[in-house]
Amino acid sequence: MHSSTSSSEGKRTYSVRVLKRATALFLAVMLLVCAALEIGTRSFIYRSSASLGRINNELQAAMKLDRQTSPKTALIVGNSLLIADIDIAEANRRLTRGWSLQRFAIEQTTYLDWYFGIRKLFAYGSRPAAIIVCLEPRHLLEPTLRTDLFMHYLLNTADILPVNRMVHLTPTETSDLFFASTSTFYGLRREIRKNFLVRILPDFPQLTALITVFPHIPVDNRELLTAGMARLEAMHNIAVQEDTPFIFMLMPPVDASQIGVFQQISHETFIPIVIPLTNDRIDKSILEPDDYHLNEAGRRIFTWKMADLLKEALR
Repeated sequence: MHSSTSSSEGKRTYSVRVLKRATALFLAVMLLVCAALEIGTRSFIYRSSASLGRINNELQAAMKLDRQTSPKTALIVGNSLLIADIDIAEANRRLTRGWSLQRFAIEQTTYLDWYFGIRKLFAYGSRPAAIIVCLEPRHLLEPTLRTDLFMHYLLNTADILPVNRMVHLTPTETSDLFFASTSTFYGLRREIRKNFLVRILPDFPQLTALITVFPHIPVDNRELLTAGMARLEAMHNIAVQEDTPFIFMLMPPVDASQIGVFQQISHETFIPIVIPLTNDRIDKSILEPDDYHLNEAGRRIFTWKMADLLKEALR
């Protein structure tokens, strides 16, 4: 006859085996679910989202740039102002012979996004013949990041700790950096939700456009001359280390009082700074209803002026 002690030990051993099997099965199912989500996201998201498809295509093209090719290709990066205000095809027609522009733009990005984004592009082998960063003055001083899209497209995992130190992230936010930079599904999960919402409510983008306000926040010229100059020098140094010419282009809104500030910055840092349009040369007739982005007429004017100025800067 078995003792009660041996019987209870047998039950515990059986329970442990069952628990281990259940745990292994659960982990296997979770692994399969994660793999399915990752593969599914990579397979379908760029077909279903025009915006993400454009970003991915521009990223892949930027990664392949080689300064040895002819014509020379300058990588031009920025946010929605670059997308709305510059006609790349027209600019390429008007540029100096031997040069062309390759755009890489992500909406709502500012200085820090592109500081680390340029680091990633060079780390992954991008070798443009020149790099042009397009931001408005306020964006040069912006202390924040674009979060998910920055983490997925512009962050090199090797830069997670420098980002953490610079922006003072919480442990949770730091872990988000890692997972979003390595996983397509995790990095684009909010964009997937937005894409799903647009399919349910097709007029949702038009509604958000109507209620979106782009505040014209005054910029302290003294801060531009100190913090702004230091930031431009830091970004310029990344390009210098890769022996790549660096140009900074100011996108409107640009107050006329800031011209002297940026001329001084350019003189002291030897960074070419291009200013195609200032506020005193812009009226509502060339602006979109948001009073921020240029409309078709404004886009044409800005592109022509920008191309003429780039002819000098790219020599």
